[in-house]
Amino acid sequence: TGLHNRRNFESVADMEIARLSRYGGVFSLTVLDLDNFKALNDSKGHHAGDKALKLVSDVLREQARQSDSIARLGGDEFVVLMPNTREADCGLACQNIAATIAKRMLEAEFTITASIGHATFEQAPVSTSAALQMADRAMYATKASNKTGGV
Repeated sequence: TGLHNRRNFESVADMEIARLSRYGGVFSLTVLDLDNFKALNDSKGHHAGDKALKLVSDVLREQARQSDSIARLGGDEFVVLMPNTREADCGLACQNIAATIAKRMLEAEFTITASIGHATFEQAPVSTSAALQMADRAMYATKASNKTGGV
């Protein structure tokens, strides 16, 4: 994918948390998980899965600002750290990313969408792990909502 890995991301997130703790401000963290990724691998093979992961990586790079940090956490899960990004702006960014991924997947004839959750921090979280857990819970809520037809 050409993206950073979890270890690199955690280092960047640790620095952002330290910055927030010392100087104040805000940052948002998004976690993205692909829906139906296993089914794609099973039906079209791992080459198709690799192509889908690359497609998502490309979308994230296109949508991200230069100050954002993007990483692949593993499997079909990605994360974006957005410094100086408030809740509403992060929510809009997530909607744009999800819509672009859905469009590109459709063009590639893949039945994959992305569930994206986010958390915004105006106070420093106790750790990168805690911040990821909050964003991860939001992503799972989005995934559950997508399965039941919610927004």
